[in-house]
Formats: sequence, C-alpha cells, structure tokens
Amino acid sequence: MKAEGYTVDTADHASNTAVHFAAQYGHMECIQTLVARGASVTLMNSDGDTPCQAAQKKGHDCCVGYLVVVETCVSLAQQVVALRNDVETLKTENQKLLGEMEDIKSPNYRTKENLFEKQIIPNGIDQQSSSQNPSHQQIVHGTFMNLFYIDSFIIDVLYDACRIILM
Repeated sequence: MKAEGYTVDTADHASNTAVHFAAQYGHMECIQTLVARGASVTLMNSDGDTPCQAAQKKGHDCCVGYLVVVETCVSLAQQVVALRNDVETLKTENQKLLGEMEDIKSPNYRTKENLFEKQIIPNGIDQQSSSQNPSHQQIVHGTFMNLFYIDSFIIDVLYDACRIILM
C-alpha cells in the first residue's frame, strides 16, 4: 500500500476511508487493526459522517462504542498537547516575572538614578530646589520619592507574597 502511495486514511470518491467501510459493515477487528496502524476515526465522508456515525446508521452498536472511545481518546490527547504547550508558556512567563521581582527587591532598583532611568520619576525634576515655595513638579517628585523609598520590610513582604503566588 505504501509503495503505491496509499495510506490507511486514503479515501474513495465519496471520501470514505477504510475505517468508514469497516464501520459500515461492522468489522470490529478490521477497525481495531486500522486504528492500531494510525487510521483517523474523525475524518468525515462526503455525507458529513465520521466512521462512528456510519456504524450507527447501520446499527453496529459494538463498533459505535469502540469508535466513541477512540474519538474521545484522540480528543483528550489533543487537549493534553495543548495544555502542555500552555504550561511551558506559563513557566517561561513565570520565570521572567520571578526575575523581575528579584530586580525590584534589589536595593539598587530603588535608587533615584534608576527611578529616573525607568521614567518612574520624570527627568528634570530636582528635589533639592533652592526655592522656598515648591513647584507642582517638585511636590510630585517628592511624592514619587516617598512612594519608591518604601521601607524594605514592605518590599520583602510583597516579594514573598508574589513569589508564593507565582510558584
């Protein structure tokens, strides 16, 4: 069969595969052999029937039961693959977030220069102004500095809580 270019899923002019024919005629051993060789049980023929539906139309209940189980297994296997991919993606994102948390916990992250660099505090605002009446920008700057020079205890608690959540 392979030498002639045919596979177990090769279909006729009505899109019936070997599994469709075996199901229509109630040949359970043939269906099992084809499935063991990798035949798809989810392909539809030109009437829109899967092999399971073809067996059901002909009243081959044993074949129907077997094909339902195989279809379910195929569906579950596809879902497992998708979930594994999602888990890997989430692990990568989790590691990135843990790295960012390590940076935030670092005392170097909360330096005035670093806050300017990350544009948390707008450039050009100098807290050490000689003016008696502070400008709006100087007040904002002071507020930012107070917010980002939070006591290390609070940063540590937040860090530990996030670490627990992300693990």
